[in-house]
Amino acid sequence: MADMHRLEMLHYLESSERRSRIINEDRVSDLDFLDSEDFKSRYRISRSSAEDLLLLLRDNLSSTTMRNNALSPEEKLCIALRFFSSGAQQQILGDLSELSQSSSCRAVNQVALHLAKLRPRYVYLPNEVERREISQKFLNSSGFPGVYGAIDCTHIPIISPGGDYAEIFRNRKGYFSLNVQTISDADLYIRNIVARWPGSTHDSTIFDHSHVRALFEAEIIPPSYHLIGDNGYSCRTYLMTPFLNPTTQMQKR
Repeated sequence: MADMHRLEMLHYLESSERRSRIINEDRVSDLDFLDSEDFKSRYRISRSSAEDLLLLLRDNLSSTTMRNNALSPEEKLCIALRFFSSGAQQQILGDLSELSQSSSCRAVNQVALHLAKLRPRYVYLPNEVERREISQKFLNSSGFPGVYGAIDCTHIPIISPGGDYAEIFRNRKGYFSLNVQTISDADLYIRNIVARWPGSTHDSTIFDHSHVRALFEAEIIPPSYHLIGDNGYSCRTYLMTPFLNPTTQMQKR
């Protein structure tokens, strides 16, 4: 029986062909041929915005060697944008681009890292001139004076991280997430973001431990300004929240 088993194994090994590595030397990215409408339907971002991102990231995404037909910056960006927009598994992304899962993973990680490094250029707290402009826009649109920005949190779904602390990422709705705090101005631009708290954390806890709250407490942000938020926050001199059951005309206003 042992000899028969060995013969069967030898026959299997002899008949099996070693899987060869397929390298597609004619790869093209969707930026090369999709029109604006088709690109946005697949990536949830306009083609012009993707091209602007490419200009910002090209140098950092360029490979130092062309060994093994390295991915171009365009290809890396498209792989990452498809992942961000769809949440598809990296293996599926690799199959679509005729790449391995590991190549897709490296592309996503590289793009995400250099995107994050751009944050200080685009996400920052307003200076005094901008504070006056933002406050005036809120006043013009809602009649509410002295508004520095609007604050709220949103749950970003994630896969369970596993381990002993996995359950702290399960939010009140039952799925795993990060509870991300943002402050936006009157034009809906994000001026501050905090993305380090697990989904079970309450919105007010995130704000209480934030840098922005410390700036208000120390009056580095002038007392004439305040945030507006929902009833998930406590009402403070620098954070206005709505009345739950307004009765008088002043409260309703």
